[in-house]
Amino acid sequence: MLALGFAAQGRAVVVRAAGAVGLVALLPTLYFTFSRGALVALAAGLALQLALGQRRSRLVVGALVLGAPAALAVLYASRSGALTASGATLQTAQAEGEHLARRLLVLAFVASALVPLLGVAERRIRPRPSLTRWLAVATIVAASAVGAGAIVASGGPVELVERGVDSFSQPLPAGTGDLEGRLLSTSGNGRSDYWGVAAGMVQEEPLLGTGAGSFERYWLEERPTSFYARDAHNLYLETLAELGPVGLLVLVATLAVPLVALWRARRVRLAAAAGGAYGAFLVHAVVDWHWEVPGVTVAALLCAVALLAWAREPTPPLSRLDRRVGLALAIPLTAVALVAHVGNRALAASSEATANGEPERGAAEARRARAWAPWSHEPWQLLGQARLARNRDEEARLALRRALARDPDNWSIWYDLAIVSRGEERARALAQVKRLNPLSPEADELITEISS
Repeated sequence: MLALGFAAQGRAVVVRAAGAVGLVALLPTLYFTFSRGALVALAAGLALQLALGQRRSRLVVGALVLGAPAALAVLYASRSGALTASGATLQTAQAEGEHLARRLLVLAFVASALVPLLGVAERRIRPRPSLTRWLAVATIVAASAVGAGAIVASGGPVELVERGVDSFSQPLPAGTGDLEGRLLSTSGNGRSDYWGVAAGMVQEEPLLGTGAGSFERYWLEERPTSFYARDAHNLYLETLAELGPVGLLVLVATLAVPLVALWRARRVRLAAAAGGAYGAFLVHAVVDWHWEVPGVTVAALLCAVALLAWAREPTPPLSRLDRRVGLALAIPLTAVALVAHVGNRALAASSEATANGEPERGAAEARRARAWAPWSHEPWQLLGQARLARNRDEEARLALRRALARDPDNWSIWYDLAIVSRGEERARALAQVKRLNPLSPEADELITEISS
């Protein structure tokens, strides 16, 4: 969305050229994700950018001209068999990747060369407003006709919806090795199961929710398949399930503020591009968990901040009291972030050290994490794992019991305790693992190992 906005509506030639080159790199990248949710978000963002753009004809023409090399890049990418199907050897994939990279470099040069030519045409050709309106109407009519024809060819809207719902609940076809087939499939790829568990959480706690971050735990208990998931693949449903209606209301109200500002900011040249990018992020959050990817979310939030800045009226500078209040709020927030950062780094260092055969350093890092996050079960669990690696079973059991005192419903702690225990305590720990994670393959393997 941003690359298209810069390419079609930027001021400087260099900026427009950078946007055009970005399209050549980004569209094939988007294609190689084989993500249907990303394509839906792209379509939504394009529609929003087109609806809000002040110079729609320029945006449409710029998208067609400067997007042509990017579209050709996607076509070349789709014909790279070793990159679009599983099973190819690494050497074949590398060879096709190098061949595709050379083509992309040529197309990037072509895209940048089209920018000054398009600029000359834009200065010399001034379409009348009536022509622009007729072009928009013709585009809408053509799209509607194509959509209606597709619905009729599919047997009517009712049958199309029924088939779509049935297909969405089915898993993706397995064993084909054709990654491109994902783009044409209407399967939800397990999302109906994720959303079903989240809906059950809403029914269980309709007012307050089940607690932040609790979906993962409920999924392990209720999942109908052995697939592991931390998120419900729907930001809004997961928020409703974990934080209740109040949490969802706060989230939606916060995310809606930049959209309200967008109406006032639309006079700015690149506001439509920022709005389209932000809208694509919000739409994509309905079907994926990309809000946990910092590179994606930070970019979306920067677009939101830009919309707010463009929309605001001139205001007087902050008073001394305003600055003091802001500083008073910022200091404790910064302290909390610092404490969390140091504790998380110590947890990561402890896990890595124990995994690399350095249990002493793992135990030391776990004790440091315990000092910075005394409320968390993780330092005690990692300390137990480090002691287990040194065959200090009794000390490991003590640490794991401390971890269970802080989080008694964590199946992984019970699993670690089952490894280091014997007799009745091990049987009780395994029973808890099977209760909290019935489809756990780790527990089944441990039971088989003990039996043998």
